[in-house]
Amino acid sequence: MKPMRKKRKKKMIPRKMDADMLVFIEEDILRMKERGMFSSAENLRTAFNHFKIFVKSSFFPLGKLNTVVVKDFERYLKAERLMASTISLYMRVLHASYNRAVEAQLVTNSEPFAEVRRGNVCYSQYALTQAEMNRLLEAEVSQGGWEELARDVMELSYEFCGMPPVDIIFLKWSQIDFDAGMLCYSRHKTRTKGTVAISKKAKNILLKYRKKDHEKEDLGYVFSFIKSADGEEAYAQYKSALRQINRNLNQLGKRFGLRYHLSTYVIRRTWATVARNVYGAQPHIISLALCHTSDRTTSIYISRIDDGKLFDLQKKMWKEPKKTPPIKNRGTAEGCVVVKDCYLL
Repeated sequence: MKPMRKKRKKKMIPRKMDADMLVFIEEDILRMKERGMFSSAENLRTAFNHFKIFVKSSFFPLGKLNTVVVKDFERYLKAERLMASTISLYMRVLHASYNRAVEAQLVTNSEPFAEVRRGNVCYSQYALTQAEMNRLLEAEVSQGGWEELARDVMELSYEFCGMPPVDIIFLKWSQIDFDAGMLCYSRHKTRTKGTVAISKKAKNILLKYRKKDHEKEDLGYVFSFIKSADGEEAYAQYKSALRQINRNLNQLGKRFGLRYHLSTYVIRRTWATVARNVYGAQPHIISLALCHTSDRTTSIYISRIDDGKLFDLQKKMWKEPKKTPPIKNRGTAEGCVVVKDCYLL
């Protein structure tokens, strides 16, 4: 009789379905902060907090996430009266985190976000007219306080072709070449390079802060918003400065009877709209100025052409069409493209 063989115990291999989504996202947020992606980490944290409230559990397997759960989560966010653009952002950042879990082979991709909107949502937005913008730029403000800072940031954003506030707040003297009259910077959001000319107005504003802070500022920033070399602390200081700037801009707008909330984002849209509708700049030029990676993104920033211009176009087309002149190869100008006072290399 043959001796009985002992059965070997099979090693328990954790299934992909069992990986905890809540733990993974917590770790994902930490990894993003380590890479200096503080804004993205903050967006993911906010979306994650909503998701934890929605699932009402301390454990949620990645394999349990499917289209039904995601659609229910979307309905939950709508019931919380969140804006469509906010819901789309939350879905986008959660989807990106889920994809990183797929890359880490923690779950098999079942495309749970396939039935929800994750792109940019175009909602009712507005831009100032050129006349309104000029009135704000000529406004008298109290000197030496946040009101003056906010107005100067607004004017620099407009003079520098709609430069985002984050790039102005983190602007360094090393990025400015007064001799060449150029400012070269890298967008914080997309890391794309941008180069704009420095107008006389912009130069005067910059030199004003150089006299005040250049000698005592060891971090090299134009403005004294950022006081820490630590990335996370610097991001918190940026957010605090942006809130103060937008609060003061809104107060300035109310003083001039603006119907809408005035913010740095509105100034960015205003530059794009004025460049398009007043100066006739083409979308791809505006896209280059705004450091966008696609013209589709730029279209969100540009207000539609006034009805009056549409009527003028109709009247021109109603007239008897003229003979089309032969196309001549006139070549292209070398150097840079000029939009108002902004030169795009």
